[in-house]
Amino acid sequence: RYLLKPLEVIQEKATQIATHEEQLGEQIILPFGKELNELAIAFNEMSVKLRHERDNLEELVDIRTEELQREKYFAESLIQTAQAIVLVLDTKGCIVSFNPYMENISGYTLKEVMGKDWFSTFLPERDRNLTKELFLKAIADIQTRGNLTSIVTKDGREIDIEWYDKTLKDESGNVTGLLSIGQDITERKQTEEKLLALSKFPSENPNPILRIARDGTLLYVNKAGLNKLPEWHMQIGQSAPSMLQDVVSKALYSGSLQLIDLMHGKQTHSFTVAPIADAGYANLYGKDITDRKQAEEALFANKAQLSNALEIALLGHWEYDVVNDLFTFNDQFYKIFRTSVEKVGGYTMHSAEYAHRFVHPDDMDVVGEETRKAIETTDPHFNRQIEHRMLYADGTVGYIAVRFFIVKNSHGRTVKTYGVNQDITEREQAEEALRRAHDELEIRVQERTAELASANTSLKAEIAEHRQAEERLQEYSKQLEATVAELRDTRE
Repeated sequence: RYLLKPLEVIQEKATQIATHEEQLGEQIILPFGKELNELAIAFNEMSVKLRHERDNLEELVDIRTEELQREKYFAESLIQTAQAIVLVLDTKGCIVSFNPYMENISGYTLKEVMGKDWFSTFLPERDRNLTKELFLKAIADIQTRGNLTSIVTKDGREIDIEWYDKTLKDESGNVTGLLSIGQDITERKQTEEKLLALSKFPSENPNPILRIARDGTLLYVNKAGLNKLPEWHMQIGQSAPSMLQDVVSKALYSGSLQLIDLMHGKQTHSFTVAPIADAGYANLYGKDITDRKQAEEALFANKAQLSNALEIALLGHWEYDVVNDLFTFNDQFYKIFRTSVEKVGGYTMHSAEYAHRFVHPDDMDVVGEETRKAIETTDPHFNRQIEHRMLYADGTVGYIAVRFFIVKNSHGRTVKTYGVNQDITEREQAEEALRRAHDELEIRVQERTAELASANTSLKAEIAEHRQAEERLQEYSKQLEATVAELRDTRE
């Protein structure tokens, strides 16, 4: 009994500790006897140690539970805020869940489509069979990634999605569904298509495009360059034509764009040379400007012909800025006044200086009045032609004809006047000579008329006298005949 009682106490406390964890760490009364005391002490130490280990374990469990909760909250937050589709399907391909991002881009809420077949609900018909096959592979624990499909939104739009899949399993390793992460790549795909199109730009460009290295090596030439510039015999990896090497060196040295026009047979090409100094090469963008060059040459020729015609006709055009009171002339204009831009000091001149230099003092009022009319008129089609005396640079007087029209702004104000002057001095001189000749002729005609009138009067008087003499002769003749008759009668 002395041995059994302490053992029963230890057994009872062990049973209490096993059934009531709160008693873990409680002590038992030490019995008498060395062996039993050591046993009781060992039991008490074990009880305390177990209590401490349990407390530590509970603390660790609490810490781990809190960590798991934070991780769960973090994972849920990621899913809720992720700018990617997070989709869960069951083993039949029905929708279990998806995140708000999927709701936003598709237009469907999870409540609307939960439990529905994913493939018939969201995929275009052309993609359903292939995507279903990929799904079955994923369910068979064959991981797929980087699959590209489109989903159809509620409003009928198609969005390109790149998918990454992960098979879901339970604790026993049985497949329970599929987790799919989808990234909207619509913009990326559009960008890639644009980049692809841009990458084709040099080869598809109908104009020559070249790339030449700093050492003169031809790095690239497109098909148009080879076809349009065959006489240059260009080969990639070989030296470019020397004239191109020179302009490339200049562009790379200066770091600025260079322009050069080059003849190739009967064709002229203009090249824009863009230096890429960091890469050690320059890109050359060519354009056939043969037609433009020919047009420029024709324009130059026409301009020269026009200038010659203006010079022959003694014409000079000008413009007048009303707002700034400023004339703009040209060389031909100054030739009319027998001067030059060097002598005058420039191609622009204020109206007061123009009047002082070139308008006859007696005609300034006429010119000023026409100018006032042009400025104040409300007729947007107003135009005039006037003639007045002018002053040559040497002070002599000439005559000029002025034709001009006006330009009004949106407020109806005259802002510009364009005109052409013609030296009509020779014409005026010829007309004056003609007038003098006409006047002289009139005088001569009048004098000759007077002479003829006088002669006519004298002739009339002579005729009258002749008639009177004739009448007297007739009278004498009658008298003579009468006398002869009387004499015959007397003889008989």
